[in-house]
Amino acid sequence: MLVAVIDEDPWAVRSVNGVLRDVGFRTLGFSSPLAALEILVPRRFDVVITEHRMKELSGAQLSSLARERMGDERPGFVLLTRSLVSVEGNERALFDACLAKPFQVMDLVAAIEESVSARPRKSARPRPATGARWLHGTPKGKTAS
Repeated sequence: MLVAVIDEDPWAVRSVNGVLRDVGFRTLGFSSPLAALEILVPRRFDVVITEHRMKELSGAQLSSLARERMGDERPGFVLLTRSLVSVEGNERALFDACLAKPFQVMDLVAAIEESVSARPRKSARPRPATGARWLHGTPKGKTAS
């Protein structure tokens, strides 16, 4: 599963990317929401994780623009925010899952899975497995230490 992580704070992007890679996801990070938007359409990400408050584009604006450009082919969207109270109802509707910071890895994986299951399906092709298997034991191909 390919996940885009978008936050204007490069440290936050590196942190979330690292956690997601550790649990088995493929990730690309972006510190510019505008640059990310240009890559989202042709690259066909499965999920986009974005910060709520950014200067170039808010997470809600990013989600709205991606939905306009991609329609049913859009990725799932997960919003990260310091306070869920600050996310208005019309903004919240642009996301498949919302998560308050700080969060646990299992909560982030659950939000990713929720966003994937909420997406419109265009075909019956099987979805790639998520990294959730890492949370329940030794990952495939790895040995326990």
